[in-house]
Amino acid sequence: MRNAIVLPLALHSLRISDYMIAISSLVKENAIKWGYDKDRIFVVNNFIGREFMKEGIKEKKARNKFVAGYLGTFRLRKNVGEAIKAFMLLKGDNYSFELWGKRSFEYENLVKQAANDNRIVFKGPAPEEKIVDIYDSFDVFVFPSLYEGFGMPILEAQARGLPVIIYKYGKIPKEVRRYCFEAESPEHMAQIIEQLKENGYNEKKRKEAMEYARSFTAEKTALETYKVYEKVASK
Repeated sequence: MRNAIVLPLALHSLRISDYMIAISSLVKENAIKWGYDKDRIFVVNNFIGREFMKEGIKEKKARNKFVAGYLGTFRLRKNVGEAIKAFMLLKGDNYSFELWGKRSFEYENLVKQAANDNRIVFKGPAPEEKIVDIYDSFDVFVFPSLYEGFGMPILEAQARGLPVIIYKYGKIPKEVRRYCFEAESPEHMAQIIEQLKENGYNEKKRKEAMEYARSFTAEKTALETYKVYEKVASK
């Protein structure tokens, strides 16, 4: 076997690789656009941690607030400002929007954007050992990213039984966006949140999404990677 790489990496790496493993169909599509031979690309999806698959999802305690949540970075491509716009369209004090992430990139601008709405709370960095509990504290997960090579937080949230709202026109791999609610605009996102609050999350869809998200295991990724190496080694 000769050189293999995992995308995304610097473009110059493409020139010295004979094969590549792409973490999603979208990464493969981009590599082809960059001129890489599609017949030398293998898609092996990423996986989520076992902690997100543990049983015993906590029952939501009776509370007066419907909690929308975001967990991630505050880079421009994460498009968090659009989620804040959507939330500010919601009426009433029985909503809360909790954002978890480090103070970097667009953080200060987002804080200023949300300054007049005390329902929007920036919670700071998410402790690794508390991430599952943080997901479990949400009623809906909002992830309006413009581009994701994979989009692991989407599957993590779905594995915990949460409805996930993404931006319809964001570049999210088809295998990850499969069970998401897709918002076309801040107004549409606000409508989806309102509907989930009033009507709940369809139980059939919740179970299907949770089962699907939990199929992205480390064992599956390892086996598929091994099969790729076998194919390449036999060439």
